Formats: sequence, C-alpha cells, structure tokens
Amino acid sequence: MGILNSREFWATNAAFLNDSEELKHAHGMLLAQIEARELKNTRNRVLLDKLRRLKSAVKETVRLTKTYVVCFSKKYDDLNQWRSYSGSSNGYIIGLKASVLERELSQNRQWSLVECRYSKSQQESVINDLLDQFEEALDGVFPRFGKGQINEGLPQRVADEFAAIFVRRVAPSFKNPAFMEEQEWRIVLTEGRLAPNSLVKFRSGKSAITPYVPFKVRNWQLFYHEIINPFEKNDDPFEKVELLSTLMIRPHINDDFVVDGFKEFVESIGIPGELVTKSSLPFRSY
Repeated sequence: MGILNSREFWATNAAFLNDSEELKHAHGMLLAQIEARELKNTRNRVLLDKLRRLKSAVKETVRLTKTYVVCFSKKYDDLNQWRSYSGSSNGYIIGLKASVLERELSQNRQWSLVECRYSKSQQESVINDLLDQFEEALDGVFPRFGKGQINEGLPQRVADEFAAIFVRRVAPSFKNPAFMEEQEWRIVLTEGRLAPNSLVKFRSGKSAITPYVPFKVRNWQLFYHEIINPFEKNDDPFEKVELLSTLMIRPHINDDFVVDGFKEFVESIGIPGELVTKSSLPFRSY
C-alpha cells in the first residue's frame, strides 16, 4: 500500500543488501584483472604507470562512492521469489513495464536502469573491454610529452574518468553467480563527491539501521508530449502510457473479499482495478 499510495520506491544502500559481496565482487574482479596485466607486462614501464594510476583511481572512487539500488526481477509469479520476499501472511507483486520505466528514467540522469550480469566470463569480458579502452585512451595522452615530461594532471584525469565509469555504471550490474536465478534488474543511483546527502533517509532493517534514497514515480499514468504534424489538428498532443502492468496477490489467497478490498484500494488512488490478479501457484506458507 505504501508504494502504490506514495508512488515511491526506496533505493537501498547496496552495502546493506542480502548479497554480502555486493559491489565488492565487481571491484575485486577489476583489481584482479589490472594486477594480471601488470604481471604480464613487468618491463613495460609506460603501461605499468597507466595501470597504477587506474588502480589508485578505482580505490579512491570506491571509497568516495555510495550506491543505492531498487531491485526488480524479470521472473513473474515465481515460487522462490514469493518464498524469499513476500513474508508469511502478506505479499504482492507490483509489475512495471520496463520500456516505460526506461523512458521515464531517460529524463532523469541521476538514475539509470541496468540488467544484472551473473556470468563470470561475461563480467571478465566487460572488464577487459574497459581496460583495453583505457589503455587506448592513454595512448593518445603519453606521446604528447617528451621523455621525462609526462603531464601528471591529464593522464590521472583519464584514469579518474574510467574509474568512475566502472564504479558508478558497470559495477552495480555485477552480481555473484549464486544469485543468478533472481534475474534481477535494478534502478541505480550513485552518490559521488558532490551528491546531496540530504536525499539520504534511514529505516529500521532486520539487523541494522539502513540508509536509503527515495525514488519517486511522477505518476502511475505518465504523459509524454507527442511529436505531431504541425499541419494537422491535434486536440490532445500528449501520449498517455501506463507504467503498471500488473498487481498480483500472493499465492493461496482464496477469499474474494481480499481481492475486492485490494481492487477498491487501488481504484481509490486512480489505478485501474482490472490490473489486480491472484497468483496461480498452489503454494501455502503455513
């Protein structure tokens, strides 16, 4: 009720999620790949200097960055998801249309929508592609200076930019393969040096006070300005789209009054009652 009424999701500090290796997994993989390149190129002083700068930049960016995420799953009406997250008595699915959500987020550059990567080989491929791009970018920097005259500022800025790309955009999509069955997508906010701490709020978690940042949806029905033909009359130049795709009640709720009560609630806040449905799974939690 709280999410539907307030149109607000809580993006939790990733350090407080149920994956104890959250983000550390990605940061460790990147540093390991950097060190592997260092070992292969012990006589290449220029390359070693590039990698040293990047490694230092990554560690500093990790120290200064906090990441907040809202977690979703591609799985629909899934038994393991109900067991893990719905509790013993109440539980609902709020289904969102990914294409509409992505369109909405494109208008707010603070937040991004990412699909989680679980395959170690895929993660390593992403990291190696990024490292190749980093080395190529610095190839255009070092030759500009004579021997012993490397400009300290410019190469370090390039390293800082690549570290920020990885820590703030790539790392939040890396998950330990043990969580693969969740098929997670997430809305991500990364807080850097200039992030407004006033956005951060706190809630009581299972074992600790948990920081979070509210992610506000403008409306469950969104309106976008259409590109129209200026030579044709258009009385309604706005396109209306529904962000919600379904509202599902947990398994083994057989009483009609439960469904009727939920429908009446959602209709009272302007959401179509026909979106409400029941889980088809024959699961009892008692």
